Amino acid sequence: MVTVTKDAAKATAFTHAGTFHADEVFATVFLGRRFRNLIVCRVNELPEDIPAKTIVYDIGCGALDHHQAEGAGLRMNGVPYAACGLVWKKYGRQLLAHMGIKDVNRAWAFIDAMLVQGIDAVDNGVLPNAEYPSQALSVSEIITSFNPTWDDETDTDVAFMNAVRFANTIFDNLIKRIKSSINARAEMKKAIENNPGSVLVLERYLPWTDLFREFREETAKYLFVVYPSNRRGWSFCAINGPTRFEHRKDAPKDWWGLNGEELRSVTGVKTANFVHAKGFIGGADTKEDAVALATMAAAA
Repeated sequence: MVTVTKDAAKATAFTHAGTFHADEVFATVFLGRRFRNLIVCRVNELPEDIPAKTIVYDIGCGALDHHQAEGAGLRMNGVPYAACGLVWKKYGRQLLAHMGIKDVNRAWAFIDAMLVQGIDAVDNGVLPNAEYPSQALSVSEIITSFNPTWDDETDTDVAFMNAVRFANTIFDNLIKRIKSSINARAEMKKAIENNPGSVLVLERYLPWTDLFREFREETAKYLFVVYPSNRRGWSFCAINGPTRFEHRKDAPKDWWGLNGEELRSVTGVKTANFVHAKGFIGGADTKEDAVALATMAAAA
């Protein structure tokens, strides 16, 4: 839990006062997840004789600040560190482990790439605009919009905490996504072990197109994937080839665009219900029949 105090004697962490940015807001989120009852004091100057265990970030030119003339260093890919990235680098793996994340290193890298690096790049003024007339509103700009306007008398500490609560929601959503991704990888591994042929059967829907990129070697043998449809029954789908609109194999051409009884009479599969006009996807009412269609297509 994070609280803000104006009494420096009660603080367990210090950051700068005044206008806040996504940099220290998300750093606060991370620290609040790592340390219980984080009490933040936002100051213009650090007080003297700060206790040794007090965390100081985005102020003071210390280990968790980047305002020193030489900056705070670069990642291997060239993105410079800001306070957000420095805090994430030091405490991110610890807080993920405390949250019970199964694959800490994978989760840490995902959040660094999806969230932290962009915030650091914006805060350091190195993120270029896209060459397009319209620009997407970034998370950094959204967090900055929580600052009081010139005619708004809201206390900046109150506004800061509103931004922290919002940032916590963003972080929670990313954690939800990475947990789902880690679980999906485990499910995919099981499915690969259980399906040695050319058709991969998924007992529940997974984001298989993304997983196929991750399990490139293990899935090279598959021509079709079968999974529960979100409309009805089960679907079979061709797997992309070298480009998005190429497939390793499509359904036989005499199935393309057929539905219901017409498809069933051609295939001999009792519950077959459709094949797309381009032959890359089709379905049946039962898993067994969807597998039968995919197996026939693979062998054709």
